[in-house]
Amino acid sequence: MNNPRLIAAAAAVLMLSACEKPAGPVNNAGSATTDATASGTLVASALPALPTVPEPVFGPNFVDSAGTANLFEIAEGRLALKRSGNAAVKAFASMMIDAHTKSTIALQAAVAASGQTIDLPSALPDALQTKLAALTQTDAGSFDQAYMADQLAAHEGALSALQIYARRGDVAALKTFASDTVPTVEDHLARAKALQASLK
Repeated sequence: MNNPRLIAAAAAVLMLSACEKPAGPVNNAGSATTDATASGTLVASALPALPTVPEPVFGPNFVDSAGTANLFEIAEGRLALKRSGNAAVKAFASMMIDAHTKSTIALQAAVAASGQTIDLPSALPDALQTKLAALTQTDAGSFDQAYMADQLAAHEGALSALQIYARRGDVAALKTFASDTVPTVEDHLARAKALQASLK
């Protein structure tokens, strides 16, 4: 789970990641080369950027990516509920916790329906633990802007991953999950953009 090539941007989560150009091509061994994503520019410069990930065209890569994105969204949402003093930001964070908890359940069901043995991630990898720790230490006056910058980057990455897998994925049940989840993540991204704009 600490291999950055298998991290969602998460989503991730949701994953859950065509607002950015796809990462480099996957080779026959299932590894990939990656380019810096445009979404990285959305993250506050004082915080580490979300990691880039390979195109999740293989089932285990996709499940790890989507599952990690869900974990990251839930963790940041809980932190925002504790630290933000903005009612709209807290409402968004609560929505993220609820939506990505449901997404995790739906992803588990898709894995079961696929007949494959693929474990969902149970903890954030080191890169996202560092990202979460940096947000935790952000001063109160900058927290909301930093949180929403993370949300924009994470949802753009998640949307790209979902769209890629829905088009090119190798497992039918997971492709259906990806396709069905795209509209939800598109809605979350639109809400995140609007909320971030309102904070300026």
